[in-house]
Amino acid sequence: GSVLLFSSVATVMACFRSNIYKLVGESSVLSLVTRFAALIFGLYWKKANSAGAVLSMLTGFFTWIVFEFMYDTQLPTLIPATIVSIVSLVMGSLIWTNIYENRNQPVK
Repeated sequence: GSVLLFSSVATVMACFRSNIYKLVGESSVLSLVTRFAALIFGLYWKKANSAGAVLSMLTGFFTWIVFEFMYDTQLPTLIPATIVSIVSLVMGSLIWTNIYENRNQPVK
């Protein structure tokens, strides 16, 4: 599912860009905001889980889209997108862990 989505977005981006340098830069930023937090936290943080990783990828991607095409800022668009991606991974992992642990508890 995610590979198909990622390749579809990359194909659409390639169709609208004629400058190869800009295309390579955008593909690098897209990989950073969708995969960086999941990879680093998945390796080094024991509480990271797949729900947090998926949430991180989606929020990082949509934040990058918003800052790249809809919102004008002086910051590079990868900075807010990476921050949102990291925060959503942490929050999603912690919330999902609490929901999963409480689901198996008997009702008192």
